[in-house]
Amino acid sequence: MFKKGYLVILILTIFFSIGSSWYSNMEREDVDIIRVATNDGWLAHVALNALFSYIIETETDYTVVDESLDTMFIFDSIASGDNDLYLSSWMPTSQVVYDTYKDNIEYISTVFDGARIGFVVPSYMTDVNSIADLKGKEDNVNNVFFGIEPGTQTAAIAEQVPEAYNLDMRQSTSSSSAMLQELDSAL
Repeated sequence: MFKKGYLVILILTIFFSIGSSWYSNMEREDVDIIRVATNDGWLAHVALNALFSYIIETETDYTVVDESLDTMFIFDSIASGDNDLYLSSWMPTSQVVYDTYKDNIEYISTVFDGARIGFVVPSYMTDVNSIADLKGKEDNVNNVFFGIEPGTQTAAIAEQVPEAYNLDMRQSTSSSSAMLQELDSAL
């Protein structure tokens, strides 16, 4: 676990590494405000933005303003200058979107290293240990699997799973909170 001092140093290092190229290109009058694009549906991102905001606002004279956007619009908001920063891009799953805007944005650093995505099944499906194990058991989950955030690269990858594994299933995408509620009610 990070000690507070190390975390402050990490956040400030990221913040100040952004500074030179970021502020030299700023033409806004509100240079004392950092506009952070966020996706409210992803709880880990909400927590990261809250931590970033707390540290920046208590350790500097800047104010942090979060703007909640649908995932597919976040990179565009950074590239257009509407927002200054996005703390939660998941690489390599966001690589396709990043590549679209890479000439107009700057990748700073990795926050979550080794983050994984994948499928999970209810604990009562003890004989399912891989996606392939779902074959013939699709009706146990009403032939539906729940995906995260429509328009994300993760959802696009997951959309290919039924055909790749010859499964009689379809993906239902929604926000993280709606997905978790649906899973909760299904159990």
